Amino acid sequence: TQNAAKESYLGLLMLQHRGQDSAGILSFDQSSKRFYHRKNLGHISRAIQESELENLPGNTSIAHTRYSTIGQIKQEDIQPMTMNYPYGIGMVHNGNVINTEKIKNQLHQDKRHIQTNNDLEVIMNLFADHLTKNINQLSFDTIKAATENIINNVTGGYSALTVLAGHGLIAFKDPNGLRPLVWGSKIVAGKVAYAFASESNALEFLDYENIKEIEASELIYITNEGKVFQTILNKDPLTTPCMFEWIYFANADSTIWNKNVYQMRLRFGEILGESLKKKKLNIDIVVPVPDTSRPSAITISEKLQIPYREVL
Repeated sequence: TQNAAKESYLGLLMLQHRGQDSAGILSFDQSSKRFYHRKNLGHISRAIQESELENLPGNTSIAHTRYSTIGQIKQEDIQPMTMNYPYGIGMVHNGNVINTEKIKNQLHQDKRHIQTNNDLEVIMNLFADHLTKNINQLSFDTIKAATENIINNVTGGYSALTVLAGHGLIAFKDPNGLRPLVWGSKIVAGKVAYAFASESNALEFLDYENIKEIEASELIYITNEGKVFQTILNKDPLTTPCMFEWIYFANADSTIWNKNVYQMRLRFGEILGESLKKKKLNIDIVVPVPDTSRPSAITISEKLQIPYREVL
């Protein structure tokens, strides 16, 4: 959309609960053929001033907020990240790669230098490596081969978004679909606009409709002209969504993997309540820890007919 960076910023605010360590926004402007970005440490509103969005032109934008799982985050680890070759690549991801060191060693042998501790840089290099093999004619088959290079070599759970300068927007998931990623569309100035997010609440806030979960190992490529290409790279995927999303990470308003988070948390409480009832334990009160467990604690309390209390 014409307000791509602004929409990215507003959508990111709806996902603040997913990360408080850093935030960043990247846009691509077709007229100047340049990437523009702002990123910094801290909460979103502190890392990126809303007034700065005017300096992020372009119809395509990606954004990221991070919860670090590898110790203290450094400035160079903040997403989005960019590469100038081939084409110009901007990328964000949500997840963890567990064979990073093995891939880094292979990339070093191929004369590629890794500068950060972020898994994303490894993913970007694998993606870029295959894009260069057919540099003179970009096609969906080329993008498919580049994404397959990631899926075949990276071990871990991840979802990713990529801006390919001058060409379009790419989204893909790992073969097990561990991390949530949804997409939707809306009509803007007579044309279809598309958006992706980790949770549906961000897209709903921005008035996107037809929101769907991306499947495990699914690849989606949307060209600058609005043409959509889709494929499932692993024809027999073993979908294993991250349980911690239901328990902790996801916002209660969101729908991920086509199920409402709040309703799932209520259901978890019902199941746990039934299990506890069979054990006939001597329980005085039911206390939610952490805050996201409140719906489950309430249904446990109802099942066991034991008082629900806020203690911590």
